[in-house]
Amino acid sequence: MAHFMCTACGEERHFSVESPSIPCASWRNKGPHCPLCIRIKPLKDRIAQTRAFMAHLEAHCATIMSGINTFHDPFTALLPTELASRILGFCVDSEHDTEIQVPLALSAVSKRWRAIARSTPSLWASIPLRLNRSLLMRSWYEEMLRAILQLSEKKPFSININIKNSDRGDPMPAQFYRSMETLNAHWYHCRDLSMEMPLHLLNTLRGDSRGAPALRYLSIHINDSADNEDIHQTAKLDLGAPLPAPDTICLSSYNSSCGFDRISVDWRNVTNASLSGSQIHKCHALFMAAPQLRECRLRSVVGSDSNGGAIHPNTRIIHTHLTELHVQIFADETSLFFEPLSFPSLKILACETTDQSLDPLSSFLIRSSCPITSLAIAELHEDTMAVDQDAFLNLLRSVPTLEELKIYGIPPCRNFFEMLSDNKENSAREQGHFLPLLTRLTFDQKAISFDIPWPEVCVAVKARASRDRAGRGMGVLQQFCWSVANHDGWHGYYNIDQGSLKVFEQLIADGLDIRLIREGEDIVLYSIAHSDSLYGK
Repeated sequence: MAHFMCTACGEERHFSVESPSIPCASWRNKGPHCPLCIRIKPLKDRIAQTRAFMAHLEAHCATIMSGINTFHDPFTALLPTELASRILGFCVDSEHDTEIQVPLALSAVSKRWRAIARSTPSLWASIPLRLNRSLLMRSWYEEMLRAILQLSEKKPFSININIKNSDRGDPMPAQFYRSMETLNAHWYHCRDLSMEMPLHLLNTLRGDSRGAPALRYLSIHINDSADNEDIHQTAKLDLGAPLPAPDTICLSSYNSSCGFDRISVDWRNVTNASLSGSQIHKCHALFMAAPQLRECRLRSVVGSDSNGGAIHPNTRIIHTHLTELHVQIFADETSLFFEPLSFPSLKILACETTDQSLDPLSSFLIRSSCPITSLAIAELHEDTMAVDQDAFLNLLRSVPTLEELKIYGIPPCRNFFEMLSDNKENSAREQGHFLPLLTRLTFDQKAISFDIPWPEVCVAVKARASRDRAGRGMGVLQQFCWSVANHDGWHGYYNIDQGSLKVFEQLIADGLDIRLIREGEDIVLYSIAHSDSLYGK
């Protein structure tokens, strides 16, 4: 029998185990054992005893290792606790790149690290949950999730849930539903909740009325298209009572499947909303349901179907708090969106439409009588030359308070720069009413090519940049940007003539921010190079 002495504890004894039998074939058990089996038995006995001794030593190692990092840890030995805590916080600086187990791994290094980690709020402030099948099947995942949630709920935290596209015909494993139940028991401490998941799993997150919800930010992205096409889908997010009262909500999906009516929250508290793929009548319903709304972004707005319950145009929706609106409309009639609306406090408006009349937008601005200071108009249709230029000018005349104007996909109309000029004829006719406070002007026509009347442009820009305007209570141009398409023909298609070029150079020298760009190239610079090649410096 093997004899061992443990150098860790000094114990000296035989680390014996149950002796294995001689491995002779069954048909030989009644007779004497074979010589080879007899020779191998003591070897196997020694191996078994050695393994028992190794298990004894490994137990000592585990005990010693739990404290060894304390002595071999210059990180916490040389740095103040506050600085060490700050450094550990950088380990989860980006919630999208951090695995859920990182905070627990930091806590497991040593008792000192555990104390610092658990006193570092930023480590537990964000919980990224990647609920894919391979991760859910790991036995430790649910226990780890529960541990992190218990450590996080001391203060409001954020949760980022990402569930890959899941086929309704291929149910999620039981571990997924257990993990969601664990989350449901703690979510009311959550301040920021972001979810990316298939629509049919939306109702797996449910409320647990243990206290007032801390939710302030809610973001939901539906990442499957098949469910979105199912008009009978009844999935909703119902977090129970009392209703969460977030101030910011973002909803997006491939189409209108995840409308605001699927989300049970107190919309009266919402001040910032972003929706994608909503129908027009649901946008109108949002404005009525959220009276405190101040900023709103509506992307890919589509027309209401025949049974959509669209609001009758005679029903006026007056929203007195909304100050910023970004809307992208793919509906056949822009008027269906704007006709019922009146926003008297609106200051910033960005509108992207297909090839539609601008008259509804003009009527909306006139009706609202709002102090709008920033306007961006984008034409989504490829045939941008079809825009009614008279309607375009009428729109600009309706916003005398405008300070910033951005035009995308619409070439300037024939009289635009003439009307911007300060000549005496125009001063008497237009100057007092046509964009008198303008300080920033941007054109972006990267999809179309057209001749630019540089002499008219430079005259208007020079007039608007004159410091004399400030003395008359008018806006002084501070920034002028123009991006144009890469013309198929001559490289110098947009070359600036020599006279206009000198004006632009002087304005730039005087401090005006001028950016004239053709496919990443500065038109002023290559016009200077072209002029030098023709006339010399």
